[in-house]
Amino acid sequence: MCTRKRLNSISSRWSACWVILLLCSFIQTSLWGQIQSPILLTEGIGPVAGGQIHLDTSCSTCSPQQVSICAKSIDQVLFSGTVLQYSTMVSALDSSNQIGLPSLTQGSAAHYLISLDQQIGSGSRFVSVIESVAVGFGAPEQVSEGPEDQHSSAVTILDSGHRVVSWIRSDANTDTVMMKYGVNPPVELGSGSISHLCPVGGDSVLICWLNGTQLWYRVADSGSISSQMELYDLLSVPTYLELESDALGNLQIATLLGDQLLLLEGSISSGITDQQVIHDRANGLTHLSFDSLATDRFCICWIQDDLIWRYTFNPGGVVVSETLTGISGIPQEVEVAIDAAGNEHFLVIADDDAWYFHDTPAPVAELLIQSTDDGVADHTISYESESSGLISSYYWDFGDGETSTSNGGDHTYLEPGIYTLSLTVEGPGGTDTSVWPYPLVVAPPESSMELADISVFGGQPVYHPVLGTHSAYLQGFQIAVEFDGLILDMSEISLSGTLAESLAPEFISSQVNMAGADSTMYIAVIFDTLPPFDGRMMQPGSNQTLCTLDYTVNFGFPLGTSTELRFAEGVGNPPINTMYAIEGGFSESPYPIHGTVNISEAPQFLFVRGDANYNQSVNIADGIFLLDYLFTSGVASVCPDAADSNDDGQLNIGDAIYLLNFLFSSGETIPYPYPGYGIDPTADDLGACLP
Repeated sequence: MCTRKRLNSISSRWSACWVILLLCSFIQTSLWGQIQSPILLTEGIGPVAGGQIHLDTSCSTCSPQQVSICAKSIDQVLFSGTVLQYSTMVSALDSSNQIGLPSLTQGSAAHYLISLDQQIGSGSRFVSVIESVAVGFGAPEQVSEGPEDQHSSAVTILDSGHRVVSWIRSDANTDTVMMKYGVNPPVELGSGSISHLCPVGGDSVLICWLNGTQLWYRVADSGSISSQMELYDLLSVPTYLELESDALGNLQIATLLGDQLLLLEGSISSGITDQQVIHDRANGLTHLSFDSLATDRFCICWIQDDLIWRYTFNPGGVVVSETLTGISGIPQEVEVAIDAAGNEHFLVIADDDAWYFHDTPAPVAELLIQSTDDGVADHTISYESESSGLISSYYWDFGDGETSTSNGGDHTYLEPGIYTLSLTVEGPGGTDTSVWPYPLVVAPPESSMELADISVFGGQPVYHPVLGTHSAYLQGFQIAVEFDGLILDMSEISLSGTLAESLAPEFISSQVNMAGADSTMYIAVIFDTLPPFDGRMMQPGSNQTLCTLDYTVNFGFPLGTSTELRFAEGVGNPPINTMYAIEGGFSESPYPIHGTVNISEAPQFLFVRGDANYNQSVNIADGIFLLDYLFTSGVASVCPDAADSNDDGQLNIGDAIYLLNFLFSSGETIPYPYPGYGIDPTADDLGACLP
């Protein structure tokens, strides 16, 4: 990639060409995004000029693209770009001398090189370079020799790592183009007032310069330099000229001749073979910038009548011609650079401030979800991003409170439920989110114990149900739980109001061990242990209330605090495990679904789910009340969440069926809050309870 060097006019300013080292087979198609909001780079710095922008074009998929930017003040060279996240420009060189216009290039691994001329008082100028390799710019190194006035430098870094600097040496009679290749001494190339450098692969460099109306060139490498050859005669002195070359020697030249802005195309071997008029009313044009990724992908920018114009040619012949807006102030300079993906980057100096912006489009998020297991908790999926565009970061939301920033991998759902999975990708052009179109259903295992996730508030008495799902008849069960006794003041493990209590168990043993953050509890229940043995057992079912954990939430914890109730093994002495005693004297370890307790604000009114008529009890009257409201124009419940018996966020016949099934057909337990008062743990659009 060539160095770019911008100057105001052909008599006082010039641009070095920017060679794109890409063969046609590697040409990428631009996504042609919207112009992003400009970033001010010089807030509080003062007047700047001589802006330069450079990109590493070696990687079309890298994100962010490696952009480097520099400009000059009276006695400073200033720098910013990707490595500084486009923050306010920092000083790359503080000098007591007057500083000329800089030339910027970059190599690999955060390697930056800036050439410039300096002048001490009214003496002759001399050319120096400053270099940064990951750790900041070092002291300037003088590359020119002799007492003559030496100025208008350009610099580049070759693929081989060699650095090449060119400049103009002026004496009373002539201007001479000079070049320093690597550590070799400077050499004279020929007479001329302007020079540019273009890497052409490996350790070779193309040096072009203007002498009057004629363009000349030579090719140099680490051990040799070709003879001087004429490239093209423009027939008149251009006001502006920009030249681009690829590694094969194909050329494109944007130039202002008279009042016409022209694009000339050809090659080193055949000369200029094609000419087209880009703009035939170019009077008053005050700045020109040109960059080319390939012969069918280039951009020309200029300033005319205090407006920034952009002419973009895209593959397939698509042309965009428009003005660029959004910059505060009157534009003085514009620079354009195209990255390897075909996106355009701009540096504008307006009212002596530097602004950066680009047209990189937002990436497009696409995701692929696959699984080979049976969909029962714990359920593992494979996820993979199939997103396109320049992507800097990935954010997966699996819908279960877990996230990932990888571009793919595996994720395990530990709890049954219906989950919505999404991927958000972010890049230099913005963000995009894609949601997997199919709800991800994780089924409960045949044997499980569950503690619901609930919301509570300080001082609230809570009856937290332990729900059991099992396909076998139960002769009894053991439950061991770990909890944080600093947050939850546990009073007992209760069978009151549960299905287990209705079976009149003959053996119950429980214990609460309050030990601060490492508190534990357990309960052991056997239904039939004494003669006469009648074979009492709990029938198979889903979400049956085995017991409740009765506790009070301590005061003093901030909103948003959460703590977990976890099923445990080996609690107490002798150790108690969580298990089912199933028919036949066998034991079974249920799949544990742990519960989370979140501290939130206290609502104005609490409710018990299923209490549709809001009379502080749950019975058949609530089912009748709900059916009357739905089908015979009965009054509405003053607490819609209480009437939402199945907690699906809607009031319909399903709630009445769910409630009656629980009351009279050993159906699933009503979701929390039940059997005690509490806060709705699930968000919905049902109204709040009224007094």
